[in-house]
Amino acid sequence: MNYKKLLNDPKFIIIALLLFSILIRLIFKNGGLFHFDSYADARTVEQILETGKMQYSYAYGSPTTMLLVFIFFILDHLLRGVNHAEAAYFLVTFLTAALSVVLLYLITKKITKNNFISAAAALLLSLNPIFLAVTTYPKTHAISLFFALLGGYLLLISSEKYSLKYLILSGLSFGLMIGTRPLDVLFVLPFALLYFSPKIKNKALILDKKKFNLKNIITFCVSTAIIPILLFLPWWLEQGFSDFLSKINPEVETRGGWLGLFSENTMPSFLSIKDSFTWIGIALAGLGSIYLYLKKKKYLLFVLLFWFAINFFLIGNLARVHARFLIPTFIPIAILIALGLRMIHVKNKMAAVVILLILLGGMFSIAYPIINYRHNYSGTKEFALFVQENTPANSVVMSNDLGFFIEYYGNRTKIAHPRNGNDEDIAAFIQELKDYLDSGTEVYSTEEGFGIDPEQKVLAAIQENFDVEFIGEKESEWYGGSSMELKPYNEKLFKLVLKNQ
Repeated sequence: MNYKKLLNDPKFIIIALLLFSILIRLIFKNGGLFHFDSYADARTVEQILETGKMQYSYAYGSPTTMLLVFIFFILDHLLRGVNHAEAAYFLVTFLTAALSVVLLYLITKKITKNNFISAAAALLLSLNPIFLAVTTYPKTHAISLFFALLGGYLLLISSEKYSLKYLILSGLSFGLMIGTRPLDVLFVLPFALLYFSPKIKNKALILDKKKFNLKNIITFCVSTAIIPILLFLPWWLEQGFSDFLSKINPEVETRGGWLGLFSENTMPSFLSIKDSFTWIGIALAGLGSIYLYLKKKKYLLFVLLFWFAINFFLIGNLARVHARFLIPTFIPIAILIALGLRMIHVKNKMAAVVILLILLGGMFSIAYPIINYRHNYSGTKEFALFVQENTPANSVVMSNDLGFFIEYYGNRTKIAHPRNGNDEDIAAFIQELKDYLDSGTEVYSTEEGFGIDPEQKVLAAIQENFDVEFIGEKESEWYGGSSMELKPYNEKLFKLVLKNQ
């Protein structure tokens, strides 16, 4: 077998990237849904089957995700009789993550015409610690990235073939992306620049009129808009357009909106990127920029830098930034790092391969403790099972975010106390707890179930009316902002008993 020829065969590379990316996610598959967003999406998909009509998840609804996962869920339901969409959501996440890696290879091949650069960029995305960590459990990031890169790839094909068909397909794919994560609409901008590829001659900007014309622009815009309109139409008709706008309002979804080009989140956002690609990767990205400049490929350099900047300065300066929000910046960085490696590859092939392997190994070593821990122990699920083991079947549990997992995995009813500090609401809640106990239903509470209590009025009222008995504790994990770090802690379970009973 000619291994050198095989390693340069695009078909072999595509199959290898696909299988590798799926396999590593299967090996380190999270032990449960882990994140509230994952629970909310899976539960919404199940409600589509229960109600027989379209349902939307939290915040902006993510209808593309709901329908895509539902297709796999309904097949799983018919074949195995399962009523939970968890397995279907895992499968969709793994597939779209792996296909995103393949698409990055194909896109990079289109713009660089080089197998080594393309394969290196794809591997850098596949093993990026943040992207790897958030695609070992169900989440919308991989799905949105898949449709974004698919739309971009189809747009590049349309640019080569002057094809209206591929232009329409590209728009439809970008529309599905918007129906997953609306803010990812920023992906359209760099791909549009690659599509038009204007040239400068005698200080004049020259555009290809076969591409840059009103017909093409309208066709693309209509194709992109039609899918989100159809996906969100049931929401608009049932709840009203104003409700939709309030839910997708960036100031609501990001807890404060955009803080400007430079803010207190600028440096933490950069450090998240640096920590995932390491300083070696950042240095190689700089080398890749120099490589494009020396090769007089300044337009491609401009597009990649613009691609990074538009996402970094907008997303990286939101009032609330989790590391996973920055995934759109990983695409241009991965390509630039691969170009830097190519600069070395031209001089010494073995040195470039060794540096690539060292970089990939370093990146995986960052992700390994996180994904290995969560593979063996998914905190939110394990605590929910602990509650199930230590409470009667008909009991209710006062809880906050953990309550959703307690309902999903522990089959216990979740209740929550008033969070507004209103005395009348608190008195009504205390009476509700007494009614449960009078009817023979036992009442329990998690430690975090006492949280979000202005002036601790609820705690005082509970202590006045009930004895709070400690049942036990179990390790859980806080999922917020946990893309790059583990956040385990011991969560407690209590039982509420009427005083003097």
